[in-house]
Amino acid sequence: MSERDSGSFVAGFIVGAILGAILGLFLAPRSGEETRQLVKEKLEDIKEQVSETAKKARGVAAEITKKVQEKI
Repeated sequence: MSERDSGSFVAGFIVGAILGAILGLFLAPRSGEETRQLVKEKLEDIKEQVSETAKKARGVAAEITKKVQEKI
């Protein structure tokens, strides 16, 4: 998978996760307080996912940089 494809996949994954969480929250029958708590929890989950994905992306970028430097 090329760098560009990886970036597109990550962006699509993040957007899909956010949209899925939003749809799930608003389509489920809950009280306002329950919905707010669930939104808070989902946002924390998404934050963790984004952080993990960014960490992996930095690792991939570092590997690519190392390979390019070895070829030069």
